[in-house]
Amino acid sequence: MGTAAITPRSRRPAVARGATGGAWRPVLRQFGRVRLAMFVGALALGFSSELALKLAGVSLGDVSISAGAAIVAVNMSLAMVGWVWRQPQLPLRRAAEIAASLAFATAFAIALYQARAITAEAVLVVQQLVMLPSMFGVMLWRADSWGEGLGG
Repeated sequence: MGTAAITPRSRRPAVARGATGGAWRPVLRQFGRVRLAMFVGALALGFSSELALKLAGVSLGDVSISAGAAIVAVNMSLAMVGWVWRQPQLPLRRAAEIAASLAFATAFAIALYQARAITAEAVLVVQQLVMLPSMFGVMLWRADSWGEGLGG
């Protein structure tokens, strides 16, 4: 009788329970840091990917659009996982959730391309446009981990 029952409402993240104003700021700050880490890492790993492909006798320009989008997603995921790994307050589960959102965005863009709904030039654009809200949604869902002071 001394313990309170956990209701579905109490399990929702702090942002969903009505945290306002400054509560979003820490999540946005972490989102910016993650995006920066992914961008820098994707550049560095992109050069490494290009070098590895050249050693195999091909270049990024020779691979299919789908393979190119997958390489970008893997490079960004690896960079993001590396950044999360260096953050002691973030469990690696959070990196897996963000990586899943990247995989979803990539699969969605490739599916649109395969269905001829978008052109080859639009694949990476759609991938990034879907990735941003997808990642941010995951971070808001886990705001207790991503934002300081948002504990649920």
